[in-house]
Formats: sequence, C-alpha cells, structure tokens
Amino acid sequence: MRFERAVGASSRKHRIERRTGSKTQAKAVLFGMTTLTFFVTACARHADNIAFGSSFDRSTAAELDHSPLQPVKLTGKMFASSLRFGQPGMLTLSGKVLWLLDFKGDPYLHAIDAESGAIMVSLGRRGEEAGEFNSATGISALSGDLGAVWAFDISLQRFVRATIKGIDRTAEGVVNVPAGSPHILRAIWSDDQRIMGLTHTDSARITFLTRNGTVARVVANQAILAPVSMPLEQRLRLSTGFRICSHPGGGAAVAFFGAGRIDLFDSAGTFLRNAHVPFASNGAIRLDSTKKLDASRPRYYYRDCAASEKYVFALFSGRSEAAYAGNLSHASKYIHVFEWATGNLVQVIEVDHLLGAIELDAQSATLFATGPDINAIYRYSLPPISR
Repeated sequence: MRFERAVGASSRKHRIERRTGSKTQAKAVLFGMTTLTFFVTACARHADNIAFGSSFDRSTAAELDHSPLQPVKLTGKMFASSLRFGQPGMLTLSGKVLWLLDFKGDPYLHAIDAESGAIMVSLGRRGEEAGEFNSATGISALSGDLGAVWAFDISLQRFVRATIKGIDRTAEGVVNVPAGSPHILRAIWSDDQRIMGLTHTDSARITFLTRNGTVARVVANQAILAPVSMPLEQRLRLSTGFRICSHPGGGAAVAFFGAGRIDLFDSAGTFLRNAHVPFASNGAIRLDSTKKLDASRPRYYYRDCAASEKYVFALFSGRSEAAYAGNLSHASKYIHVFEWATGNLVQVIEVDHLLGAIELDAQSATLFATGPDINAIYRYSLPPISR
C-alpha cells in the first residue's frame, strides 16, 4: 500500500487553530473550578446543563462540519449481502477470511471469502455451554493463526476460537477470564501471546491475560474520560463506550463513543500518545433531574477503528443523539486517518454510505465496512495517503 506524504497548509492550520482553541477553553474552565460545588453551579448556568472535560460543545448542529478538513470522497461497492446477517457488527480480517460478528446472534459469526465475498460458513449458536455465546461483543485475529477468529463474550467472560471448520472446543481454543478478576468490557489479542482487555475499574483498567487465562499485567488509571475532578463512578460510566483495534506490531488504539478522543498504547499497555483529533473533547458530565452529576452522551464520536503498521483509521460519527433516532444516531460517514508514530491527522475520508464498523486490508489498500441498517458489507479502494 503506497503512501505519499504531503498535507495542505489550510487543513493543517485549521487543525492547529481548533486544537489551540480547545486547550484555551479547557484552561478557562478547569482553572475556574475551585471546588466541585462551584463547578456544578457553573454547569447549571448552561441551558443543557452539560460540561465537557476539555471542551464545551454548544453546537446544536445535527452533525459536525467536515468541509474545512477537505475530505477525500470514496464510493463503495456491495461486497457481501445475506439474509443470514441479523445485525452486522464488527469485522476482522484473518488471512483470506473476513469474519463478521453478528450482534443479533444465533449464529454469531459469519466467515466470508475476502476476495469473492462468498459466505463460507455461519456458526456460533446461542447458549452457555462450551463453544456457545451469550453476548459476543468483539472479535480479534492472530497473525500466527491465519483464517481463525477469536470472539469475546462479555457475559460469559471468555475468548473462543473459531475456524471455517467450526467452533474450537478444545482447551487451546478457549481463554477464560479468571474468577474474581475485574469484569472485562472488550478485549483483543494485543500480540500472539497476550490478550488486552479494558475493564470497568480504574485500578485494573487495562488487564492482560496469557493464553492459559492467567493475569499477566494490569495497568491502572488509563483510558478514562473526563477530568479527575469529576466523580470516578461517572467517569468510568462515561468511559464504557469504546472500540479497541490492535496494531500489527503490538499495542492498540482505544477510540471512544462519547468523546472526541483516541488513546494509543504499546504492547505493554503503556500510554504512548493521543491522536490529534479534529473535534476534541474529553467526554461530558451533566446534572440529571435530581441535580446529581451523571455521564452524558449528547453526541456520538468514534464508532470503530482499524490499524496498519503506520496508520490508524477511525470511523467518526459526530451526530447529535437528539437529531437522529435509533441506529442512525451513531451512523458514520467519515473516517479520520492518523499516523501511529505521531498521532497526526493525515487524511479525512467521506464515504457514500452510512457505516457502523470498518476493517482494513493494508496489503490491497482495501477498506471493508458494515452499515447500521442494512444486511451487507461494502468494500472501498483506499487512495494514497498524503500528509
């Protein structure tokens, strides 16, 4: 996949101005907080009673304006479609097999030929026995296990391996989260030896498991939204909506639903940097009807991500929850591309369909995507990246 390096001055200037504005605004808000009581009183002066951690989004626009970012427009083609797809969710490419996680379940997994789009097999029934799923929320692949996929079940707290031959019910095909460990929300293979999961706690926010299910490492106080001056319970609640995508060289990116923020980590869970997102925010806390602080998501931001060696592709919505109903409130038609080494925004893509999830084939410069309200997968040919 060939990438060129050149970015227009106007786009760069726009990003610098937006980031500078956000930082200035953040300082004005944060330095004004002498106590939590004062902060709550200040929040109440706003009509919608919402205060953002690093920026305050007073915009009432249904979507955020991308025109200053000069997006590259792409037209996709229908790649695969089937009535067997109940609710198309996440995608993972493993060798020549494109795996689709079906959020409706029963079956939960669909294996698709990555070249022809033909459905190879559908499997993964509902249940709690060995090889069954109760609530699969993510899928991940291993570079040393091409063709196979691992599905994480948030309810059963286990990773289960599958191939086109069926569910792997052997001991090597299942990784269970140890009893007594913090509840893992989403998990991926960080590398060929360890699973990286994000939990609902701050003390073990990032938890690493070995292939036999042993806790290898925990990292505290990472990937948590909102300022530390906010109640921890509400910060964690706000931070439960996210997607993780693994980096081919180890490590991962965490993209948040309820904030304009993407965190980059190495294979040990050490924080590297934030991506320089064009619509930055640190999440929203608001006063509810009882005048208590509560997590809020007035606007959806990042819905999914996929990574190559050099870049992170992040699916961006920017839609106001109040302006759209159902799945359309978080549907996305923009993809922000960031350089992994620096976090810099290097390209913005606008697609012709509303999307819900993406997967990248860096070798063929191809992007696969699902839509929120259609039983289909689209395929896009990616242009060279300029920065």
